[in-house]
Amino acid sequence: MNIKNLLFTMSIISLGTILTTSAVVQQFCQDALSGKSVIKFYATWCPPCQRLKPIIEEVSNDYANSVKFFEVNIDEANHLAQKYNVRSLPTVVFLENGSEKGRIIGATTKLALKNKISQYLKV
Repeated sequence: MNIKNLLFTMSIISLGTILTTSAVVQQFCQDALSGKSVIKFYATWCPPCQRLKPIIEEVSNDYANSVKFFEVNIDEANHLAQKYNVRSLPTVVFLENGSEKGRIIGATTKLALKNKISQYLKV
């Protein structure tokens, strides 16, 4: 799986590295804001978010060499949800070098997600 889960308490990020809140934010800024990134905003209590989870995991593997994928739990990182103006869940934001190229609001299919990655990130 190629997804970094950004939980803003004590967090397990990529291969079991435990980071504190400020370290997670710094890592997010370094990783997500450079290159091509897909950020899924979700909540554990959100059924459409749960349906999207395996789709994001599959697609992240398909693009492992060209796009970075992140998951942000809005209950634990509300400030990031506010920063990206997330009003509905799930929301998937596509970034290139920190600039938003587009977004999907609501659950989607694997094909639709891949089409948006191609459209927005030119991959």
